Amino acid sequence: MSKKPLIILFDANSLARKKSGVGYYVDLLIRSLSETGGDEIKLVGHYFNFLGKKNITDLPTGKNIRYVQSRVMPGKILSLCRKLGFQPPYEIFTRTRGDILLFGNYVILPSFFKSKKIAVVHDLGFIDYPQFISTKNLNFLREWVPRTMRNADMVITISGFTKNRIIENFGLPENKLHITPIPPVINPPSPTGSIDRFNIPDKFILFIGTIEPRKNIGALLSAYEQLSDKLKSNYALVLAGGKGWNDQEILEKIEELQSSGLNIIMTGYVSDDERALLFEKTTLYIQPSIYEGFGMPILEAMSYGKPVICSDIEVFHEVAGDSVVYFDKDDTLSLTNAVQYLLEDGAAYKDYADRSKVHLRGLETWDEIARKLLNKFRDLP
Repeated sequence: MSKKPLIILFDANSLARKKSGVGYYVDLLIRSLSETGGDEIKLVGHYFNFLGKKNITDLPTGKNIRYVQSRVMPGKILSLCRKLGFQPPYEIFTRTRGDILLFGNYVILPSFFKSKKIAVVHDLGFIDYPQFISTKNLNFLREWVPRTMRNADMVITISGFTKNRIIENFGLPENKLHITPIPPVINPPSPTGSIDRFNIPDKFILFIGTIEPRKNIGALLSAYEQLSDKLKSNYALVLAGGKGWNDQEILEKIEELQSSGLNIIMTGYVSDDERALLFEKTTLYIQPSIYEGFGMPILEAMSYGKPVICSDIEVFHEVAGDSVVYFDKDDTLSLTNAVQYLLEDGAAYKDYADRSKVHLRGLETWDEIARKLLNKFRDLP
């Protein structure tokens, strides 16, 4: 007799809009669960699509994945309920009963049934660096993440760093926490499409991420400004990412440097193909963040054989080991020196490109991660 498939209901709202870090993670996680689980699981994703106004074409697909849309209720219904102090059971929206309810964006919803509720908590920025979060989002996370910690059957996080911060702040036992790191695709296929619309020169330095203070883009701009005239002439600085919260000061600095003649290119939000092309064509990738829960673009750049420079923060050491060049996030000159080191020393550039390839070979694959996670789901009491 065949076993009954494990039914996993998952929140697909982060996939039904322009993807940020959370969306990319959920996308990769669902694809890997689908491929690894096969006939043993059924995945049912829910997202709000009020009056069918969204034209969603890039959701993960598979023979064991289907989607349920809420077309008569706007997503704001959740905000209204929360303002009134309660959250509606998830099955009101999914119209389906599941064994597992998987929420990829910090906060769970309750269930009508005895379904196991799983939350993904990517970082504790709202505790560690509240100054980098809008007041509205900060208040939401402060109220609802602690409730999630109390009521979730399991909490997934993306790094040992964040796992430790959760234990320190919420006292969760080790057996309630599970880490799913975010490996890139090894030897990714050459992307299709074009980035011609951005008018990017052949040689450029790349940053990918939301344009916001937490990413420390101000330091990156200052470091680029301090490069030698020769390097600034030879290499553009490309900032690829959508607008973020409190970005006005960053945008003013960019405009000022562009007006002075520096070749700084802002692409805005990029598609998955454009993102891949930027990684493929860049000379060097920089991740200057002040705070992160993981640092997925670091490993993406490595998958294209690119040397990486990143800020000297704890989680990046966990993610990248000794395969990148680190700089002091509070010292722009140290970033300038790191860039000059890799761009002017051919042997160092090749060494760090080679280190990237070696580092990636030692990472868990998505298949391994998905198998472990499915076993955890099945073992939940």
